[in-house]
Amino acid sequence: MKLCPVCGGKVIGRSDKKYCSDGCRILAANRRGNEARKRLRENDAVYSINRDLKALDGRRGGRYIKFIALITRFCKILYKFEH
Repeated sequence: MKLCPVCGGKVIGRSDKKYCSDGCRILAANRRGNEARKRLRENDAVYSINRDLKALDGRRGGRYIKFIALITRFCKILYKFEH
């Protein structure tokens, strides 16, 4: 007997069936999509930090300015993920 990974209910039907109902199947697909979008946002945030640091590297300025710019960018990203 197989159990649904979403709700824990009995899975009845074909041997390769994973979910007990269409609702659970759709909910699982939505969760997978949300996780993928979250990973993309995280990757975009890291990419933008790297891009900003490269731009600062080309400018004349002290390490202090670069450090402040990095911390500011990081705080903006954290704020975005919390809201």
